[in-house]
Amino acid sequence: MYTKQMLITLIAGLGLWGCETPASVNGFRDSVHQNLAVQIINPDPPVVQVEGTTSGDRMALALKRYKEGKVIPPVTLKLRRSGGGSGKSN
Repeated sequence: MYTKQMLITLIAGLGLWGCETPASVNGFRDSVHQNLAVQIINPDPPVVQVEGTTSGDRMALALKRYKEGKVIPPVTLKLRRSGGGSGKSN
């Protein structure tokens, strides 16, 4: 009786073990490692050289004008409607 129960348990265990595929386990591991990699900051990021669009001299003049209260106001654009209507219906 005891050996019969052990044999049934062994066969059931082997049957369940055969249902597990390595691909499903590896896919889980890959997703965990992918999520970890996305959340970790690169300690040695690539250096990107960007040319500045403003020069230091222009910035110094702008700061001087700001301190003296002689700031040049920005130019505002005025848009005109074409078609002559106001866009409202009466």
